[in-house]
Amino acid sequence: MWFVGGVGTFMTRGSTLENQVPWPLKNGKAVPLIGPSGSGFDANYAGVGSVVAAANGRDLLMFYHSEIQPCGYFLPFIAGIGLARSTDGGLTWQKRGQVLSGSEPKPTHCNFDASGVGNPTVFKSRDGRWLYMLFGEWRRSLPESGPDSVFLARAPIESDGEPGSWQKYAYGGFAEAGLGGSPTPIVGPPDQMGETVYAGLPSISWNVHASDT
Repeated sequence: MWFVGGVGTFMTRGSTLENQVPWPLKNGKAVPLIGPSGSGFDANYAGVGSVVAAANGRDLLMFYHSEIQPCGYFLPFIAGIGLARSTDGGLTWQKRGQVLSGSEPKPTHCNFDASGVGNPTVFKSRDGRWLYMLFGEWRRSLPESGPDSVFLARAPIESDGEPGSWQKYAYGGFAEAGLGGSPTPIVGPPDQMGETVYAGLPSISWNVHASDT
């Protein structure tokens, strides 16, 4: 199992959910499998979003939320979505680069809270042709459609979601580039509830009992 801890991604192992233990350990402490790079789009944060099987059926793909904190503290941050690949069942990971970025230019000042895209959830289409990604975006110019909405992107299944393979959904089709393109929301906030309610942090789960109810 992979999870976020602090500013990185960690792993536990065990035969059941009840007996999971951290792995790997160094001097008795858990070691992150994916962490901040110190530079680039994931300089300050790299937290797992989704892990799915690669097209070859052997490797694993991890899509993770990244952050740059340009002003030296938690806020503001510039978020992105990166890809890492494992060839050994998830024990080690190799970063492949950024796959999605925000639609607005990176700010050059500190007078904002957040910018960019993040919180990815990835799943495969039923027909086996596409990887789909749900994500959020922080827009400084359009706060009403920023982190309070859910957006969608897709990539061909055979691409394994590599950088340059993603297209964002906008106005009825997938025509906006994953890096820099401007999407339109697929789920927005309930307008009648006012500004204190938002729709965000997308997540998809599967339950073997769901079809029986």
